[in-house]
Amino acid sequence: GSSELEHSRDTKSPLALLASILKFNEISFEDGYVKADRDDDGKVSELDLLHFGKHIRLGCSDDTMRALYTSLDPHGHGFIERDVWIRALTVESSKAGATSARSGASTARSHSVCVCPHACACPVW
Repeated sequence: GSSELEHSRDTKSPLALLASILKFNEISFEDGYVKADRDDDGKVSELDLLHFGKHIRLGCSDDTMRALYTSLDPHGHGFIERDVWIRALTVESSKAGATSARSGASTARSHSVCVCPHACACPVW
């Protein structure tokens, strides 16, 4: 039920959730980077990541998303580098696949319908 989903959200890292959602929707990590780049400047900024997390209904707080952003931009470049994004998601995905592929798929399934709460009309899927 929903308590199972909530538990899954609480225990999975935001990076693991993101990887699961992209994989479930058959979106490559490369394409996920492009889709997260809201302003089409070729870079995923903190604001891009915050918006993308809400857009795909990741279910993480802004503080959690900021912490994720900081972990993916440890040198403070002001954006997440494409290769860092892909490598982090690939590593997280292989860890999740080894430990709980079944629960990851069920968590991602709940996010498969994109409903942007910001009514910004930016296409994600």
